[in-house]
Amino acid sequence: MTTTPHPACWQPLGDTSAHSDISASDTSVKDTIWYWLPGWGFDAKIFAPLYEKIPGQHFGLNYAHLLSELTEPSFQAAAEYLANNSHATAHWVGWSLGGALAASACQTSQPARLTTLATGAQFCRQSDQGHGMPAETLAAFIQGFERQPAKTLKRFTALCSQGSLSPRALSRTLTANQNHPNTDVETAQLLTTLNWLTDFDITMNPHTGLALYGDQDALAPGGLQPQYTLPGSHAFWLEDDNQSQVLAHLQRNEPA
Repeated sequence: MTTTPHPACWQPLGDTSAHSDISASDTSVKDTIWYWLPGWGFDAKIFAPLYEKIPGQHFGLNYAHLLSELTEPSFQAAAEYLANNSHATAHWVGWSLGGALAASACQTSQPARLTTLATGAQFCRQSDQGHGMPAETLAAFIQGFERQPAKTLKRFTALCSQGSLSPRALSRTLTANQNHPNTDVETAQLLTTLNWLTDFDITMNPHTGLALYGDQDALAPGGLQPQYTLPGSHAFWLEDDNQSQVLAHLQRNEPA
């Protein structure tokens, strides 16, 4: 793992090491590097309700910049690139697709700390059994995005908000942090990373860290261990009702 400056795909989110409740001598906490990997179609600033409360140096994954830095635009190539351009002692937090990338990158970077949020071992379930979205449903979604990207992104926020205690409020939050393509290039980038959802399989990952799920998630991700289910909440952990629970889990998560 490198200790050189971060490449452009790691977007600086801010340095929160000056928190008043952190001792000036506690450099191990103040200097902690955090990587935040959002779900498909979202900006890493969607994690602000969490990282703004955690002391350390925070970097968020920018998918467009990541694609521009890859020689091969595949999920595995992306995970390997991130593994080779990160700090070994960092704490990774990934949501959905971001969690799968983080888990795959951490395969080669132990003892990195890893937390996945609403990430399944696969995004698509392979049969009538198991977790995740039916493969044919995702295929139809991808076709819809190819035809009408803006309309499909709007539908996606509605899908993400299903099961939420406050679906309209959550949908507004998601929309405000969504990457809306303005050019054909940006649309193509979103389509590339959308197809990564069909590719990843981290069933055999020996380092799955701390997996957090909510009990009201419409897509019912699962398959990662150890599993913590947040009661009375949606797997999209952004709601006020479960932010404190997620923060508590993150701050207790020790290196594997």
